[in-house]
Amino acid sequence: MAKKKIKADSVVGFWKRLSTIFSEYIKDNSCSDEKIICDEKQAEILNEVLEEINASGVPHSIASSFVAPFIHDEKVKLVFELPGDKEMFGPAKYIEEESKVIISPLDFLYFVRKVHSSEKYIQDNMEVREDVKIHRQYAFMKELAKMPPPYLIYIAVLQEIAIANDVVSIEHRNGGYIKSEAAFYLSLLWAFKEFEQFYLRMQHRSFRADYGVIWHEGEWVEERKTRGYV
Repeated sequence: MAKKKIKADSVVGFWKRLSTIFSEYIKDNSCSDEKIICDEKQAEILNEVLEEINASGVPHSIASSFVAPFIHDEKVKLVFELPGDKEMFGPAKYIEEESKVIISPLDFLYFVRKVHSSEKYIQDNMEVREDVKIHRQYAFMKELAKMPPPYLIYIAVLQEIAIANDVVSIEHRNGGYIKSEAAFYLSLLWAFKEFEQFYLRMQHRSFRADYGVIWHEGEWVEERKTRGYV
């Protein structure tokens, strides 16, 4: 009997299809900085997956739950697509002028691989263990690796929104914002905090208890003139 094809009409189904297409990258635990590319055959299958996920209710659900509340735009759209010539600095990209968020499947796969190889990266690099700020970032990613990979889609989107909204920037005394030196870590921390609260509202359970995530950081502060954590 033929194996039933998994539909990419949920974040779990999307991840299963994506990880099957690029199984060699999932198995790679070398902490490689090389970007993930796809050949012609993989691209053909991937485009089919993208059509399925975009035709489902997933994009609207993510946009309404994790994007619209923070940018105050109920009409914002989210789409899974290969970014093409658009410059991407992560798995998700918010394009304000188009009121749209792009989730790039290859960049997301790269993000998952980096999260899951963080423990090995710490072990293999002495300079990481000696630098408190860098070690903190990778140690936190090591905790995030306990999450089911599909959940990292939400983390990726929230992290991009944090950066786009200058949530992790420092307010300059003369006006404007200065990017924090720990922007990647702080935006990731904010994303986790927001997802943790969402999980509690939806599941009525502690995310940390369910997945054994252990991370102690100061309480996040969001006021009119204060951003960051204390």
